[in-house]
Amino acid sequence: MPVIIKDTGQNNRIEIAPDVLTGGDMRINVRGDNNHILIGSGTRLVKGLIEIRNKHSTLKIGEHCVLTGVARQSG
Repeated sequence: MPVIIKDTGQNNRIEIAPDVLTGGDMRINVRGDNNHILIGSGTRLVKGLIEIRNKHSTLKIGEHCVLTGVARQSG
């Protein structure tokens, strides 16, 4: 299942390594400007939500992680 990305800001970057595995309903919401989300190689996105509600933020998920649930960063 693909990752659903909703970006309502400007100049945001979302980088997902090509070998990231998805296994369910994973959403990425970006509400703000000049943010950067980086998801490393070998990571598994099982099910959940990644959300940034801020400006000039960076969220880095390292290599070979398993993400399930909610990762939210707000200002």
